[in-house]
Amino acid sequence: MRNFGFLAFLASMFLFVSCGSHEDSSSLDGSRRPRPGHPGDDTLPGQVNGRVDGKFPSHPHTEVTPGSLCEHASELRYSERIKYCNRDVEGSLKAELFVMYDRQFGYETTQMQRTAFKIDHLIPLCMGGSNKADNLWPQHVSIYEQTDPFEPFLCGAMASGKLKQAEAVQIILSVKQDPFHAEDEMRKLEARL
Repeated sequence: MRNFGFLAFLASMFLFVSCGSHEDSSSLDGSRRPRPGHPGDDTLPGQVNGRVDGKFPSHPHTEVTPGSLCEHASELRYSERIKYCNRDVEGSLKAELFVMYDRQFGYETTQMQRTAFKIDHLIPLCMGGSNKADNLWPQHVSIYEQTDPFEPFLCGAMASGKLKQAEAVQIILSVKQDPFHAEDEMRKLEARL
């Protein structure tokens, strides 16, 4: 188990360096904003029984964000040789995703500080996810704080050969639909692996 922890640490460091831990602090109009937790930012909405107050999605909507895998690989990774796409999402597509989620589902993401969000790859790039719109959604800081630690853990398990891509993808899709149980799910998986 000690080697697995070290591999997970290495994978998380690789993801941090290659993917960035967080997107930039630009707003939708291109201006710079303070980072979450600094003066001028939106305060996080309250949660009741694990639900947010409706201003932003607490999970991706599968009808527009079902997830998709990389088709045009920059490289192949792991012993399973999964296709890996470099991060490449245009700013205009990011802005469109906020507008689409607001219009289709009644959220208010475009009225909130841009720094409170990132555009999340539903299936992370390290698992072979794509940069297509159907794999992207606006994820609030209160949500990605729950789910982001799980991604390097799963990718570390893939790198060590303890988890296949198909199972890792199913796990992350499940966790992102129920983000407030991510920590419990990670503990269960740690015990299993």
